[in-house]
Amino acid sequence: MNQKRVFLAINLPEELKEKIYSTFSEKLPEKELKKVEKENLHVTLLFIGYVPENYVKELKEKLQSLSSAERFDASLKGIGCFGNRVLWLGVDKNAERIVELNKRACELLGIRDERFNPHVTLARNKRMPYVKFAKLADKLKEIKFEEIFPVESVDIMESILLRAGPVYKKLAELKLT
Repeated sequence: MNQKRVFLAINLPEELKEKIYSTFSEKLPEKELKKVEKENLHVTLLFIGYVPENYVKELKEKLQSLSSAERFDASLKGIGCFGNRVLWLGVDKNAERIVELNKRACELLGIRDERFNPHVTLARNKRMPYVKFAKLADKLKEIKFEEIFPVESVDIMESILLRAGPVYKKLAELKLT
């Protein structure tokens, strides 16, 4: 039985991905960090994990009621990090509405996700020492970046892990009202 590595995402408009990438990419040292490719920038709503290929349709049906949520605008602002591992751009305006979507998805799927924090991952630490990583995060915090984006759907995504890095593919879309 074929398995798919699946997660729920709020995908960002192309022009916003472009702006994030052009603002931060060159400031992230490639030898020590694994940058997220421009086309892979998104807000993860919920990581589900490996599921049988034929489960995707059922997954969409289970999550269908998320579509009753209203569309809204959110904003990206503020750099943060998860320990010494992940460097991210935070969701500022309407973060609580994204948290609510996460909670509803968890309830519908019977998954626990207590540490959810809406963000866009910019890079993962491969080998940068902690002090240098913290200094880089502080330096990036000086950049004034705030962009509003529309939250119009929750997408069921597949993450295909390749040697060069993951490739994300949209499997289904749940449009918000």
